[in-house]
Amino acid sequence: MSSWTGKSEETSKSVVSSDARAKLRRLLEQRRGVTRERFAPAGADAPELAWTPLSFAQRRMWMAQQFAPESTAWNIGYGIYLRGTLREDALLRAFGNLITRHECLRMSFGLHDGVPTQTPLPDGLELLGAAEDLTAIPAGARDAEVRARVMRLSRQPFDLAAGPPLRARLLRVADDAHLLVVIAHHICLDGWSILRIMLPELFADYAALASGSALPRKPKLPRWRDLVAEEAARLGDADRDAAYWRDALAGAPAHIDFPNDGPAPEFARGRGDRRRLPMANDLSRALDDCARRYNVTLFPLLVTAACATFARWADQDDMVIGLVKSDRSRHDLEGSVGPFVNHLPFRCQAARDLSLGALLDKVNTSLMTVLHEHAGLPFERVAGAVVAAHGVRAAPLFNTIVQVHAFPLPQGRLGDPELHARLSALGMSEFEHDFGRLSFAGLEGGFGPIYHGWSPRDFRILLLRHDDADTLGCEFDVDRFEARTIDALLRSVTTTLAVLASEPERLVGSLALDPGLEASKTEGANVPDSPEMLAHVASALAQRMAVSVPAHALVRFASDTLGVDVTALDVSVGEILASPPLARAARLLRRPAHGPLVRLREGAGPPRILVHPLLGRLDGYRELARRFPGDGAVFGLEPPAVHEGLASHSSVEEMVVAYADVLLDAFPERRYILGGWSFGALVALAMAQRLTVQGGVDIEGVVLFDPWLPRHSAPDEPLAGFTHELWWSLSGSAPPPLGRDNPPIRLPDIAARAVAERIVGSPDTVFRYFDLYQAHEKIALAHTVPVYTNEAMVFCRQPDGTPPLFGAALDEVIACLSS
Repeated sequence: MSSWTGKSEETSKSVVSSDARAKLRRLLEQRRGVTRERFAPAGADAPELAWTPLSFAQRRMWMAQQFAPESTAWNIGYGIYLRGTLREDALLRAFGNLITRHECLRMSFGLHDGVPTQTPLPDGLELLGAAEDLTAIPAGARDAEVRARVMRLSRQPFDLAAGPPLRARLLRVADDAHLLVVIAHHICLDGWSILRIMLPELFADYAALASGSALPRKPKLPRWRDLVAEEAARLGDADRDAAYWRDALAGAPAHIDFPNDGPAPEFARGRGDRRRLPMANDLSRALDDCARRYNVTLFPLLVTAACATFARWADQDDMVIGLVKSDRSRHDLEGSVGPFVNHLPFRCQAARDLSLGALLDKVNTSLMTVLHEHAGLPFERVAGAVVAAHGVRAAPLFNTIVQVHAFPLPQGRLGDPELHARLSALGMSEFEHDFGRLSFAGLEGGFGPIYHGWSPRDFRILLLRHDDADTLGCEFDVDRFEARTIDALLRSVTTTLAVLASEPERLVGSLALDPGLEASKTEGANVPDSPEMLAHVASALAQRMAVSVPAHALVRFASDTLGVDVTALDVSVGEILASPPLARAARLLRRPAHGPLVRLREGAGPPRILVHPLLGRLDGYRELARRFPGDGAVFGLEPPAVHEGLASHSSVEEMVVAYADVLLDAFPERRYILGGWSFGALVALAMAQRLTVQGGVDIEGVVLFDPWLPRHSAPDEPLAGFTHELWWSLSGSAPPPLGRDNPPIRLPDIAARAVAERIVGSPDTVFRYFDLYQAHEKIALAHTVPVYTNEAMVFCRQPDGTPPLFGAALDEVIACLSS
């Protein structure tokens, strides 16, 4: 039976009487410190309040948004692609029913007497309007316009004070196809809310409305405000939990010192990317056998393998990672929309002389204790207990999270390759789960997450388990790690999982890392957060908070959030801001916007500035930056929204002015060496000319690599230039052959090839880069190359097409620059 019909599935008759089940339920709920009678179902008589406090999870996200109101780090997006004759009126009514039923989706957030609060907006909000018809746009440009609209929608911050924390758009992308885009702030929902509640309810109501049938009956739900009001009662023994965490985290390091692939930015910018590595079926079966032998689930296996790999990579035996705990233990919460999540620190000591089997035993015992006995204490209270006992610097600032996602998609995975490519082309991305299949009320299609290029931590390891396949994924900070390093990390964790399943007696210290991960240990050194950096962050945040939140409200919020009286601690307000979750939130959301300047190498003296090529990425400069003669620092200039595929400038001239202003602000000594490859050479030359004419600037050199000249691609090779730059930039290798002697190719073919060859992590990445490539090509064709009267060094590509930044050609470049 379809999951969208709203009808109940038949179940077998229980051998337990209803009285016995009710008694057992009451006993379980009383043990958690709650009773069913204390929750008022929707519609029941209850005193109405104009506002209600936030849940612990909501307070964490609300405070983070105050630090960076323009941040979109907490935005969650989904695209739903539907083919067939869509009844728009029925969909709009069904969507309205969803907003009315789930109070958390229509809240506004503010302060009441210094306390963060939420107020429900009236029923009947119309958040979804009539379809925006894009069919008049030529077919060749339509997908790019859809992707741009989807990305702009997902990159738009929410005004939580005005509410609601959700927006939606319906786009007509073909005569018989629509795309429903839903973007929400994490403060109102979690992944379960979307996959297991909102989608089934939305399409069950649509099916009924489209056919003229009665709406499906739904169980009454506790109101969100009532759940929040009762949250404190569900904390259990808070003092006992706090004592456990104080002891468990005593002396633990705040984070793991992973090696960087380059210099860490002063402020991490939260720019992210994702990589995936499918697991062999043999390994999946071996892990299942191992889990049965040790009587554990898949999660302890992944945590053990990840921590053992981290210990070898970072040369750090003692570490704290993050866990995500879903708090839907009560059956009546399974149908409630809301952010039912808690983040928990988990300490793992993976000594080199410990066997993997022994480490698994330790990890499983600790996980059982954390997740089943002490998970009720919110992260803020955990951090507060540690801060009060051991000081602000002992706060558990974990910088990586390990998760397993194993719940099934409502109608299974999307198996149609053509439809799969269509979802990618419209801006959807597989990571949290694979694309899902949709079939209801005469409509066919699929759905998937929308990723807008954020990573709120160093990285997140995620194991996706489906009925027929397992996939290991990693979301990571692109300012700290290169894709090749993350691929090596995924291979290393996979290898450790295989060793754990087959040779559990192997010692942690004997594990061999993937060569790519081993190499990263020598190529870069981590720059951990220093006390001075924390103080700097705290000072900046304190100034920012003083503008929007009164000082007494800040102190009260900090006291309540951390669970300790901050005025009794021998620390300043700035130090309180430097403790979790406040400092962690600061470093998660960091800077208010993505700036174009990226440090590629530390150094002194005049900075070397390299401008991005058409693709917008700086990856092609990594090796040049490492080997550039002299001891000067090397920086790259890239479009602020490069990972979202959004152009930031409407002309080369506008780009030159913006980038030149960035240099003048960042380097007041005004001495530069400018350079660039391809389109970057064109921009660098124009920047040198502008800065020279402007005066007061010393351009010590201009280095141009294979300068891009205004020309159109050959008609039979429209994608050749893009493919050439994509492969060389991201892999340092030649692209697949294209041209007259090969079959015509399409952009989806290039995307599939790039994923298969590990050039990118997902097809949608290729589509986003292509949009940016085309935008830059368009403004380049309209640009007049300036006359530069000073000297410039020019390096051209090799006869075989190899750009001068790669392979043996780079050796010649370095030799020339050194002389």
